[in-house]
Amino acid sequence: MQAKVLTLVWLFTQQYLTHYMRTEKNSLTLKHKDSMLSRGIYSNGCLFFMCVYKRTHILIIAKEEQRLIKLCKDFTFNGHNLSDFGYISVEFDDTNEATFGLSRELIKGETTRYRTIANHLGAEYEDVLTFDVHIVKKESEYSNDVEKMEISREDLREITRWLMATERPTWLTFINSDGHIDDFRYCGVFTDIKPFQTNRLYGLRLTFTNNSSFAYTNNITSVHAVNGNSTVNITNNSDLITKYNYPNIRMVTTRAGQQEVYMCNLSDAIIIDEGNLSLGGGNFSVLMRLHTVLENLARTRGYFTVEYVRDRNGNFISFCDNTGMQFRFIAHDGRERKCVAFFNPTTGRYHVVQGGFILLTLRQHLAVNINSRQLSIFDGIGRMILLSDLGIRDVDYAYFPRLRSGNNTLLFYGLNCTFTIDRIEERKVGILE
Repeated sequence: MQAKVLTLVWLFTQQYLTHYMRTEKNSLTLKHKDSMLSRGIYSNGCLFFMCVYKRTHILIIAKEEQRLIKLCKDFTFNGHNLSDFGYISVEFDDTNEATFGLSRELIKGETTRYRTIANHLGAEYEDVLTFDVHIVKKESEYSNDVEKMEISREDLREITRWLMATERPTWLTFINSDGHIDDFRYCGVFTDIKPFQTNRLYGLRLTFTNNSSFAYTNNITSVHAVNGNSTVNITNNSDLITKYNYPNIRMVTTRAGQQEVYMCNLSDAIIIDEGNLSLGGGNFSVLMRLHTVLENLARTRGYFTVEYVRDRNGNFISFCDNTGMQFRFIAHDGRERKCVAFFNPTTGRYHVVQGGFILLTLRQHLAVNINSRQLSIFDGIGRMILLSDLGIRDVDYAYFPRLRSGNNTLLFYGLNCTFTIDRIEERKVGILE
């Protein structure tokens, strides 16, 4: 909320102390004798702490934060809170307009005498979100001692060492005036610190540069224990409705030895066919029925043949206890379409998909972490893992899970496995007071 800016100036003379309080519409003059350290109260109840240090020095700061236009009560950055250093957030300037950082530039082609309407190729945000945080020392922690309210060289060194230590984007979280942690946070670096001073240094202007035009949610984590087949629905509520959300996924099994697991996002895969198979005779028998479905599907879709992934001896390779197989539809002109077919041995439901599917080999207690945004896979202690070490024979079948805007249906298979999905969503909220 915008507030009228109230300025209280104390003028010291040898006979008395005069202070003026004025707003945009009215002014009020009061005179009284008082000490050099005093307070002024405006008619609306706003309490200001003012001081005059020596005859030539005027200090102007706010005692009550709520009257000044502020960004926050406190904030957390790089492992510390602003209040840990004895500072509060205020607003030095007369206005503090909310910014959203959502200005966009259209990407389009040129026009000619024959093409009067340019080809529109999309839009891009012109700049990242940048805003200021203004801070002064909290006077109550210094017993209203004027000299201690001044920011010394050591104070400045301490605050800059904290805020300017990071070179890579770091999380900034605000604590609202009611003491609750804000639902949204920002990721960036403090790129500038400027002084706010009269004759001495009493305040700092901190400039924070976000890594994008958006704010972010806190981590959204879901843990799924899987022993067999499992279906999970996840909703991606990111404000970037035309973009994907890239989660981090952690997989670990407690089963002895090694085992194959898979994950399929049906909402991101091309579903070529789906249906129900009759159960009975064991998984391999059901898999042969699925084999027949694929042969018939190839003929009805106009493909020349179906080629299955085989080992060096030419034997047919299945995965996850004979519940799925990888294959290629080959057209008459030689073009290939690499696909996966799998079924649920409990319900008989099968899917034939292209993309949106990843098959991995896990070992007992050895976690696998997939960073979908960076297209990287690491073990539990941060070492990069080769795709071949995870049993991926063909990189064309490798898929880094991602979430479409809205609802996503995920299918898991594993024995005594835990899948942890950790993600962050974007919010187009700018920076509000």
